[in-house]
Order: sequence, then structure tokens, then C-alpha cells
Amino acid sequence: MDHPDYLDAVKNARNCDQIQGTNQFKLARSLKFLKSVLRNLNKTHFSGITQQVKEQAAKVSDLQRQLLSQPSAATARLEHAERAKWHDSGSTCKPESYPLSSGLGG
Repeated sequence: MDHPDYLDAVKNARNCDQIQGTNQFKLARSLKFLKSVLRNLNKTHFSGITQQVKEQAAKVSDLQRQLLSQPSAATARLEHAERAKWHDSGSTCKPESYPLSSGLGG
């Protein structure tokens, strides 16, 4: 439900008015159509999540190394934003497991 096309895809797949037959047949056909629609949505928008999380984790790690070697407020803001993206991208790792000692305080 986090994707903007999800509700439209479900509404279009549930359009039983165009299917002829009993209510049970209409339901079965609409669910069968919905399955392919959701698979396609999943394949086009959510595949490769593991790789995306790894890439985002690498970005965060690089920024944290920069903060340790050359602390700056701009890098700290960028690291914070990238870490939020990484955390939101489905990472099960906790940010506490990656020490952040930028020397900027806070």
C-alpha cells in the first residue's frame, strides 16, 4: 500500500462488471487478474530491494568515514539524510550498530 499506483491497480483489477458469469466466477477471475497486476507492480517497483539497501548502506558508511576524517556540518547533514533513506529502505540493521563520532557534538 506504500506505492501510489497500488490502489488504482486494485480498483482496476476488481472491476467485476466486465466479467460474465456467477459471482463466484467473477471473484475468481478478478483475483486472478489482480495477482498478475500485483506481481507486475512488485517486479517493476520493488525488485532488487536487497541490492538497493546494500548500496545505500555503502553510501552511509562512506559518509561516516568522511565525518570521522574531515568533520563538517554539510557532510553531517548529508549523512543524516542518507542514513534516513537507508533506514527507510528496509534495513533491519540498527543505526546504533554503526558508531558515529563526527566530533561535531550531538
